[in-house]
Amino acid sequence: MRLVTYDRGGTRRLGAWVGDALVDLPEAVGHPAFPSTMEALVTRQRGSSLEAARAALANTDWVEESKVPRPSVLAALSLSGPGHGRVLGPGDTVGWPSGTSCDWQPEVACVVGRAGHQLSEAEASAVIFGYLLVSAWSAPATSTTEPRRMVTALGPCVVTSDDFDPFDLTLTARVNRGVWIREPIGDAPARFARTVAAASADREVRAGEVFSSPSTDGGAGGPRRLTRDATLEVEAGPLGTLRNKLRFGPADRTVAASR
Repeated sequence: MRLVTYDRGGTRRLGAWVGDALVDLPEAVGHPAFPSTMEALVTRQRGSSLEAARAALANTDWVEESKVPRPSVLAALSLSGPGHGRVLGPGDTVGWPSGTSCDWQPEVACVVGRAGHQLSEAEASAVIFGYLLVSAWSAPATSTTEPRRMVTALGPCVVTSDDFDPFDLTLTARVNRGVWIREPIGDAPARFARTVAAASADREVRAGEVFSSPSTDGGAGGPRRLTRDATLEVEAGPLGTLRNKLRFGPADRTVAASR
């Protein structure tokens, strides 16, 4: 399933893509106990909820009745793991102080669906709920400090782990429509299982945590240093396209987000 968060009357609402149509998933399922937000589905999800969602999306009548006209897609999740700052969504603008530079890193991320501590790689793989795209902006490293993550955009959708097949999947990153990266994603599920297992060695990983890493297994060459306004895109098959604008401006408007 390709799950999304969209704006419904000023509130975050759970939806799903069926072809080119966005469907209000709680309406399609039609059960009052079904989660109404992505956060609730991820953090309180049970097998029965996902089964109900799949059954609803397979019913063409229910899908047709629950289509959302002209949806406004938001950040897929409002929850994030350690080190993440402000969370933006597709189409949001990132404000950055003029006269400085910005490091941009396109990534693939996984979302944890169940808590766990001291997990093996196999156990870690089993607690991963799904995968999504990430754009991360940070202040450049100095000689005495590590890069500090300042802004993260998540989206446009979460693809559940049972439907995520990285075979032959390529990630493309563009700066002002010019291709910067075009590389295979590689064995993403195994890579993230190792990441989650390592994180769980010293603490309990929580449902809803987002773990990101460079999107490919090699060759990307680290983050892209940006010093001027740019339109940035990261795209990978069913994970969709995450597009944001970076705008440099006065310091008092730093890290502003706008539609």
